[in-house]
Amino acid sequence: ERPQTAVPHKIVAEHIAVLPGEERALHHLRQQGEAIRAADFAASFRRAVVDSLSDKAIAACRDNGVRRLALAGGVASNRLLRREIERKGRAAQLEVFMPPAILCTDNAAMIGSAGFYQLM
Repeated sequence: ERPQTAVPHKIVAEHIAVLPGEERALHHLRQQGEAIRAADFAASFRRAVVDSLSDKAIAACRDNGVRRLALAGGVASNRLLRREIERKGRAAQLEVFMPPAILCTDNAAMIGSAGFYQLM
């Protein structure tokens, strides 16, 4: 079972809340002597994060009467998240904006690049 936030549609750092629940499940399986395949665990964790972020983003748009959704920054380079936001956004009749994945880099890299050119 995936942990949920107490406040519906609270998106800030939501994906971080999933980790403790996954850690507990992993610990429990290890105590039971279960074999754990890292690839399966990683895929399940990724899916949980993408489902949480995409569902809450779409719900936040719906609940606030917003018809446009932008996905940007480092998280927007995740192919599964991009697909799910596009699919769920279309189903919710939202206009979804995403820069090309190659432009969705870590914010620290963007700030470093901007600083480099500012100093030149």
